[in-house]
Amino acid sequence: MNNKNLLLLFILCIFFVACSDDDDKGDPVPNMYTELCDLYVNASRVVSVATLDDGTKLDFTAQGIKSNVADTTLRSVITYTPANGKPRMYDYTLALFGQALKSSSFPSQPHDPVQLVSIWRSSRYINMTLGEKTTGKNSHRYGFCITGMTGKTLQVSLLHKQPSDDLPSYTRKRYASLLLHTDYATGYDSIAVTIPTFDGNLTYTFKGE
Repeated sequence: MNNKNLLLLFILCIFFVACSDDDDKGDPVPNMYTELCDLYVNASRVVSVATLDDGTKLDFTAQGIKSNVADTTLRSVITYTPANGKPRMYDYTLALFGQALKSSSFPSQPHDPVQLVSIWRSSRYINMTLGEKTTGKNSHRYGFCITGMTGKTLQVSLLHKQPSDDLPSYTRKRYASLLLHTDYATGYDSIAVTIPTFDGNLTYTFKGE
């Protein structure tokens, strides 16, 4: 290797070391998490305690985040940092939430398709991440309808109504949680959830309560 190449190599080494040193001087970026939870809003309409599905409780009362409801629990998706025992919330979004209702509870049973991104069971819920095709101007309606019982498996269908004037434009992510318990059926030990998707109806079975 000639002297010219050695000089170039030496300069490059100094450059990379300097860049590494600059990176080390910055404040570390805190780990951020996005999770479904039961989010309690206290009597003063302040977003208070989030209970994650694993039972972990996070207290955000000190932040003073206001809600338009009082003394209630909202199924929500939160983005937060644990911050060494002093958690901080950066965002929360309401999730679709409910128990399975008998068919007579619905004036109609629309099955407009959605994207199914993921579906999983937690301690009290069957959760799903959905993608709805929308222009963002109108609200889509959802529900969980009991369609029957097969053996000891409760059959539940996701209802979805896309407004007729809401043409598919872009995909908006929505989270939904179905309570494992319902007041309208007994004697089941598993739940089969059918979701209308653009690839046809997809059914997933989970253990019950």
